[in-house]
Amino acid sequence: MITSEEFHQKIESLLDKKVSKIAVAVSGGADSLCLTFLLNDWAVKQGIELFAFTVDHGLRPESADEASYVHDLLTEKGIRHETLLWVGKKPQTAIEEKARNARYDLLIKACKDKNIQHLCLAHHQNDQAETFLLRLIRSSGVDGLSAMQNKSKREDITLLRPLLDVSRERLQKTLRHHFHIRWIEDPSNNQPIYERVRLRKFQQQLDAVGLTASAIGLSAKRLARAKEALEWITNDFMDKYVQKHLGGFVFVDWKRYSELPLEIRLRVLDKSMAFVVGKQYQSRMAQIEKLLEQMPCRLTLHDCQIVCNKKGFYVCAEYAKLPVEKMLNANETTSWGRFEVLCDKKATVRALGDALKVKNLPALVRKTIPAFFDEKGLAFVPALDYKRENTNINGSIQIKD
Repeated sequence: MITSEEFHQKIESLLDKKVSKIAVAVSGGADSLCLTFLLNDWAVKQGIELFAFTVDHGLRPESADEASYVHDLLTEKGIRHETLLWVGKKPQTAIEEKARNARYDLLIKACKDKNIQHLCLAHHQNDQAETFLLRLIRSSGVDGLSAMQNKSKREDITLLRPLLDVSRERLQKTLRHHFHIRWIEDPSNNQPIYERVRLRKFQQQLDAVGLTASAIGLSAKRLARAKEALEWITNDFMDKYVQKHLGGFVFVDWKRYSELPLEIRLRVLDKSMAFVVGKQYQSRMAQIEKLLEQMPCRLTLHDCQIVCNKKGFYVCAEYAKLPVEKMLNANETTSWGRFEVLCDKKATVRALGDALKVKNLPALVRKTIPAFFDEKGLAFVPALDYKRENTNINGSIQIKD
């Protein structure tokens, strides 16, 4: 079983500051119920408010009754609980992935609505092993095989997984013998249409050759350390040698870049594209690998274009994918694509296009820079320190985080 002292140490090691509120996702299964009651014991002792959220996907007829059971159980124990409903038409394909994304969306919104910054999830050692093996099947690299982390971010909410090194069996024993709670067995855990279920059928054979959940978890932990080191090297190079321009593009020097190991070159290219696209960017390392093989030449990927010259290469937005012209009210901050723009006069903002020629900057890059226009035409380009003569228009652009 898991003792209170053991769990308190696990959860407190993940918190880098004092919190007044914390949330937990609870489905009614043994793992999430055990986490909820362990958290509640700790929260009561620390004077912290605990909020429990159950997502009802509506994918099974019995899901509403299960959510009701969880609500009654937790309310009886004095734990605040709320059921979050996934409404709308349900998917017919990629059900697992879409349901998972919907679950996170609902949980994150619930946390934000209640001003909660930390959400606890009940992923455990067996989940970690399954994640590792599923990603291995997909030929994942270091990042993918480092699997789930004890602590991560999603839309400014910190996700905590304090049970990643705890087995499913220990969680069930703790819930049964310490808390004396009945849990719900999700019938989908036995449906072979799901990848994880099919993988579990081989667990005994894997255990027999030493590929246990514990061993896999240790490998994932060590790979996470390697990932952290690679990220540190990449970020250091980005800070020193990648020029991030206010116009929303980056420039990378060929000489410095070519000296890097291949893995770091891939990561620098990936992070450069992430800078250009912003929060909606989704890394696809296999595509980045193919892209790097084709350089140096003009390439497009993920709404980005890569423009090469003798000195290096630029990564900028794909001109055709930029937002259309947008009207601006005086002294009112407005979002335009990757930017927050502000102008002290009524004007419009749009991509510079061919309205201004710039030396030492490729036309494909220059065209993508945000610019202010008035009734006389191009008025102001803050990123290029350009202002039309005899105009008193002023403004600013800022790249959104």
